[in-house]
Amino acid sequence: MEELNLMSNAKVLKCLEQMKGEPSLCYSKEATWLQNTVRSYISKTRTKGQISDIDSFVENVKKTFSGPKSLMEAEILQLINLVPESELEIELVIEESETRYTEEEIQKLHELIKRYL
Repeated sequence: MEELNLMSNAKVLKCLEQMKGEPSLCYSKEATWLQNTVRSYISKTRTKGQISDIDSFVENVKKTFSGPKSLMEAEILQLINLVPESELEIELVIEESETRYTEEEIQKLHELIKRYL
């Protein structure tokens, strides 16, 4: 499976949680404030999935939507981070969704989101 070049909110949160309690490379108050603020923000978002579930989601999306139907990495990342709850929300995330995908394909993508994220 090809890894996304971008980090999802879940992966950022996992990294921050691993850094919590460890001596920081940067001992400034600003760095600590930034880590705490980012951790607090991400923990309030819809990002609840485990990294393994996210990896399964990416794998299934790439399998289901390959070739000219492929989703861009940024679109996949937005789907992971936003966890759209409706097909309309999915269509708003995907660029030119009405011309690139059928209603059935959007429904399939929604099913994958509900299953893995």
